[in-house]
Formats: sequence, C-alpha cells, structure tokens
Amino acid sequence: MADIQNSFLERAQRLFDARQFSQLTELYEHRQPAVLRQTSKIEKSRLYFLVACAYALSERFPQAWRLLETLLKEYPNELGVLHLAALVSCRMGEYDRTVIYAGRYFEALDSDGFSQKLGMGERKQAETWHYWGVALKETDRPEEAAVKFRKALEAKGDDLVAYLDLAHLFFQTKKYAEAGSILTEALKKLSETEDLLRLAEVFCAQPEGAAVCLKALSGAGKWVKMLTVLERHPQLRSFDWAKKYKAQALAGLGQWQEARFLYEEYLTAFPEDWEGLNELGNVSFQLGEFERAEECYRLALECNPAWEEGWRNLSVSLSRLGKHQEAKTSLEQYISLVPEDKSVYGFFADLLYRENEFGRAVNFYEDFLRFHPAEKEAWVKLADCYSNLGHSQSALSSYRQAHNLAPDSDEIRAKIDEIRRRLPEI
Repeated sequence: MADIQNSFLERAQRLFDARQFSQLTELYEHRQPAVLRQTSKIEKSRLYFLVACAYALSERFPQAWRLLETLLKEYPNELGVLHLAALVSCRMGEYDRTVIYAGRYFEALDSDGFSQKLGMGERKQAETWHYWGVALKETDRPEEAAVKFRKALEAKGDDLVAYLDLAHLFFQTKKYAEAGSILTEALKKLSETEDLLRLAEVFCAQPEGAAVCLKALSGAGKWVKMLTVLERHPQLRSFDWAKKYKAQALAGLGQWQEARFLYEEYLTAFPEDWEGLNELGNVSFQLGEFERAEECYRLALECNPAWEEGWRNLSVSLSRLGKHQEAKTSLEQYISLVPEDKSVYGFFADLLYRENEFGRAVNFYEDFLRFHPAEKEAWVKLADCYSNLGHSQSALSSYRQAHNLAPDSDEIRAKIDEIRRRLPEI
C-alpha cells in the first residue's frame, strides 16, 4: 500500500513540475480510494495543494475551491494556500472573499508566524497585492485599489498586468495625469508593449485621455505609434496640442522640416509654452538654423528661467554662431545650476581654450577626462593648454596620453617631438 501511495504522489509531483495540469487533475479524479485513505496528513495536504493549483491554472475554479476549503482549515497560516485562495476567489468574482484572504496572507507574512510547507508562498507577494487591488477596484474602492496595485509594482517592477490595471483605474476615475504617468513608466520599463499600446489607444475615447496617451507615447519614444494614433483618430486634429505631439513624432523620426512647420503653427496659439519653444529650438538646430535656435532658447528661458537644460542648449547654439564669450557665460550658468553634470566640462573647457583662458581650461579638461579618459581631442587640448602655460612636462604627459589613443597620428607625434626639443633631457 505504501508503494502505491508513494508512486501516486511522485507521479502527481512530476506532472505538476512539467505543468501537465490536465493530466494531473485526471490522475487525481481517477485515483484509487486506498491512496488517500492510507496517506499521511501532510502528504494528503500536499496532494490537495498540487491539484488545487492545477485546477486553478486550468481555470476550473470551483473544483480548486473545494480543495482549498479543506486546506484553509488545516493550514490557516500557509502562505501558498492563502495566495491561492485569493487568486481563486478573485477569478470567481468573489471579491469580498478575495480581500479577506489577501489580508490574511499579509497578516501571516508580517507576523512571521506563517508556514510554507506546501509551496513557496512568500514569492507570491506581488500577485497577492494585485488580486487584492482587483477586488477593491471591482467593489468600487478605487483609492484603496490604487495603493494595492502600487504595492504589486513595488514587489515586482515588471508586472505588466499591474501596470495595465493601475493605468486603467486612473483613467476610469478621470485621473488622467496619473494614468499617463503610469503608462509612461510602463512603456519605458517593459519590453513587451503591445498590451500597453492598446490600452494607450483606449484613452483616446476622451480628449483628456488622448493627450495623456500621446504624452506617454512621446515619453517612451514611440514616434510611429503616435502618428498611427493621430491618423486613426482624426477628431484630434481640431486640438492645437495635437499639433505639438505630431511635431514631436516627426522630429523623433528626423523629419525636421515638417516638424518645424507644425511647431511654428502650434506656438502661434501657445507662444509661452517653453517646452514647445525648446523643441522648436532643437529642430532649428538640427536644420542648421542656429539664429532661430538661439531665439527659441532665449524665449523659453524668459518663460522659465529655472530651466537648467536651456542654458546648455543656448550655449551650444551660440557657439555655432561664433559667439564664444556669450556661449561661455550661458554654460557657466548651466554648470552653476547642475555642477554634477561632468559631460559638459569638455565643451566648457573648449570655450575657455578659444578665449585663451588656459588656466581655467586645464581644470575643466582634467575633470572631464576623469570621466571620459578615451577622448583624444581633450588630451590634445589639455596638452596645448599646459604648453601655453609653460608647463612642458605636463604637456608632454598629456600628448603621450593622446598618442596612446591615436598612435598613427603624425600631428600628435610632431607635438611630442617639439616638446622633447624643448626638454632634451627627457
């Protein structure tokens, strides 16, 4: 009898591990009566748990619940059982019951008095938060539901279904900004986006939702999808803000001329939209229209003086126009606001170099090269600065660093030879 029992349980476990759930439930339903009669309590419970899971995963929820009722009596603090009870209750539409068992799951988890004899239920926290959120949403408790969905995302950052449900919940409750924020976050984080893109287009049923949809798609760089949405929903063309989003998509696809036309048209209606002015400035820069880019960046900064990136953008356009002193002043403003951005130090050092401020340039080149040691041109200019300051030894060392990065450069070799002639002993 023990052999029959052990063989049966081992086969059930193998079927479960292989995810052959229909075969497992069939095995259970056609078992010999003696198998359960002679089985120990813990082994019988393990079998019930495996079969209940198989029923649930086969969407035979009433059958799963009948086994769960027995398990819940025997193991009231078993995390795997409580998780499964929340799942099955939720899928059966028993939302009040879902709330009860999800709550009991986390009470047991927080108390450290839980059991995991039947399954690794502690790993199911994200799913349990999610079922709890669904139950609260379906019983018209949206604020509480949003909290639970957020908990699910904290437990599992790539939970697509939690993202979908939370974004849709915010949309249903007309919290469009929150819906867009969640959608943007999900589109940036998750690689499988088709469900998210479909949900985004659902938002277009309302003008506010359409704006949220397009903003989220823009934030994720989904340029083609933005144009598709605008094409499918021609009623959006009557809104001025839709022109801005279409311009963003065209710019993202490198269609600069078309984007510029739409930005100019949009800014006629919204001349103080500093973000739109910045975007037109970027497009103008790409088209080589540096004067127009400068004008747009200055207008944007008048509308929003605290806009840090604007000072950097302005400095680049001024530099292209040969206004190096103004470019330096603008970039100094940016660095004072964002001193941690070392990426601009090389550009700022170049501006100082052009103005023959070699001492200051040295400091910025050195800071830049700590983070970008493979920038050959920066090493050359650093060496030039040292040479102009009369620091021949430091100049030679910097030229050698540049030569290591470009060993075939005759120009760098000539500079090294020149320094050596000044210092024959080296």
